[in-house]
Amino acid sequence: MDRKTFIHQFFSFTGLLSTGHFGLLQSLSASKYNRIKKPVPVIFDTDIGDDIDDIWALAFLLASPELDIKMLVTDSNDTIGKAKIAAKYLDIAGRTDIPIGIGKQFEGTAGAQLPWAEDYDLIDYPGQVFENGVSKMAELITNSEDEIILFTVGPVPNIQELLALEPAVTDNARVIAMSGSIDKGYKNSDVPAAEYNVKAYSKAAHKMYSAEWDVLIAPLDTAGIIKLEGEQYRSILNSESSELQAIIEGYRIWNQTFMGGGLFDPDNSSSTLYDTLPIYLAIHPENLLIRNIKVKVTKDGFTKRDSEGYSVRAALRWKNMIHFKNFITERLMSL
Repeated sequence: MDRKTFIHQFFSFTGLLSTGHFGLLQSLSASKYNRIKKPVPVIFDTDIGDDIDDIWALAFLLASPELDIKMLVTDSNDTIGKAKIAAKYLDIAGRTDIPIGIGKQFEGTAGAQLPWAEDYDLIDYPGQVFENGVSKMAELITNSEDEIILFTVGPVPNIQELLALEPAVTDNARVIAMSGSIDKGYKNSDVPAAEYNVKAYSKAAHKMYSAEWDVLIAPLDTAGIIKLEGEQYRSILNSESSELQAIIEGYRIWNQTFMGGGLFDPDNSSSTLYDTLPIYLAIHPENLLIRNIKVKVTKDGFTKRDSEGYSVRAALRWKNMIHFKNFITERLMSL
């Protein structure tokens, strides 16, 4: 007699089956065979505000129970303004349990999405806000019982600072980055490009790539061709979820501020969602062709193959992009 039949007959005999308890008891009995794995701790280092894809990536991260967000850190240019954008979204999402770290401050703006959050005061954020986000990031990584995934989805001056402040973080963290251009450039061009996240602070990118930790990159080759369109996009556009409404509202403002409203069409499709790929790579890397390669970061922001370069893993081709689009849509619609 198999295990399921034994449970069924036993609880039928005792009378529990007729009271509707069997389904519950069967679920409880099976639970030890279907345990949810412990969520992986992650830190999200983002230049949120410069491009709208960061907030899509943040929403995707919030909707991924496999990942435990220990901290969000704003990176590059006006990191205080960027913290306002992040704080407003986390507040709307009811996730003010997530601490926000303010990254290294530079001259520059918080990006075209800032008008969406200009009315938000960081003092009103119910969660923790750390003025020295890099220092707090070092503390979290150093003291974590488990290895931390460090998602970087923008330029990485924070990571350069982190490695200088506490070089030992490489022992307890690995990087998944939207970064670089290996064989393909923007708009799936056959000519590699100086990808923005590398070009903006090429020295910082060099430091991240060359450090003694595992680096997995989502380059333009795969991240640069992600868009949601058709029914998948419309389901998000028409959702009553406050988190998804906030994304669309921010998208409209960003599109209007960034290029006078003429670059993208928020009524019909997303912009390119580069920064969502690192989140997906942490959950379903099997749906992309990932190869160990050696690259060098040039001063002008290229990530060129070089046999004398640093060893990284790169997601070079899609195997199953349909799964990605279905998966991210389902996850976002769960918010």
